[in-house]
Amino acid sequence: MLPVALAGPVVPDASELLRTAELALEQRDLYTAAQALTNAAEVATDAAVAERATQLTFGLGFDALAERAVGRWVELAPGNALPRVLLSRLKLRRHAIDDATADLLLALGP
Repeated sequence: MLPVALAGPVVPDASELLRTAELALEQRDLYTAAQALTNAAEVATDAAVAERATQLTFGLGFDALAERAVGRWVELAPGNALPRVLLSRLKLRRHAIDDATADLLLALGP
């Protein structure tokens, strides 16, 4: 067993981060909730967590967090067109038209 100093940082699991997000929402601390939910999406294996993080961050206009969350949603649910559409909308918000077009074409499928 490695000494604590050599073991590296402890990364919270998804359920712990989801609890943090829920508590922050109850306290109306929207940015902390969005951060915790995005972090949960990045460690979770359930696409529903990434979808929820995307919905919250996109809806609140936290675009950087939304791009992280929707990116994870795309990874977890590659056949779902909706995260690609939302990703393209986020890219359009920052005027990345070529990148947004590529995501829209992927969302449309073959």
